[in-house]
Amino acid sequence: MGNDTINVTGETGFVSLKPSLVMKINVGETSPIGEVSNGSNLIQITVKGGTIKSVSGSGLDLDFETVFGGDWLYFDADKGRARLNVQGVAKSVVSLMPAGRRKADLSPGTQRVCQSLSCTLA
Repeated sequence: MGNDTINVTGETGFVSLKPSLVMKINVGETSPIGEVSNGSNLIQITVKGGTIKSVSGSGLDLDFETVFGGDWLYFDADKGRARLNVQGVAKSVVSLMPAGRRKADLSPGTQRVCQSLSCTLA
């Protein structure tokens, strides 16, 4: 990603970001966990499927299908904010294989993601 992906806006001085990925999930069952040690209220949500795709013009070329996952939704004790923690497994046309096997025709975006994750590409 280039230097233009993070900008400081106008008079406020706050940082603004340009999106790189769009994640759409199919929500499954919810399981209220309750209050945790810091006073936040926690709800676990099952992710039944969905997609993760790169935004046009982001410099990435990614298209994944979400296979399984979960969202751990925290509400602050004062109920002023909610925080998402989405984790899951996604698949693509790229397959991950044992070390030593490589495939050279991956998009540059997929190559960058796999290099940052230190995965071996088939």
